[in-house]
Amino acid sequence: VFYPLQTFSKQRNVSFKEIPVCIESNSEEDMLFLKGIASALSEKVYEVSSEQRKSLHLAAVFTCNFTNHMYALAAELLKKYQLPFDVLLPLIDETARKMHELKPIVAQTGPAVRYDKNVIDEHVRMLADEPEIQALYSLLSESIHRLALKNVCSD
Repeated sequence: VFYPLQTFSKQRNVSFKEIPVCIESNSEEDMLFLKGIASALSEKVYEVSSEQRKSLHLAAVFTCNFTNHMYALAAELLKKYQLPFDVLLPLIDETARKMHELKPIVAQTGPAVRYDKNVIDEHVRMLADEPEIQALYSLLSESIHRLALKNVCSD
């Protein structure tokens, strides 16, 4: 298996040099062959098992697909209030840069992590005409808060 861990879109070029390539084989000969190809393309080559590859894919769905869906929902909310999505780009960029220096749990900010009930309730009220997004907001806020509490308790 030759598995580049990256999102690909026809409209975007990517540099394979920085893309992690995960390889898997049931023979040493094939593993050496795959490692040679992967190393020629990328500086980040990982030997993984089938189970690890499945776990990587699941984590990638959270990291990429779900995050992108949040961007799409945010874009719809901004459109509703006649605001451009571009206003969020510096926030998106800084959030991504933080991941190079901080653990995600440490980088988490916002009303959910500190359980600011007034702000959360106001946001839920603002989403009254969008019940699916309202439910998602509540579910994610609760998850963020639970994980923050769990992290505080485990320190």
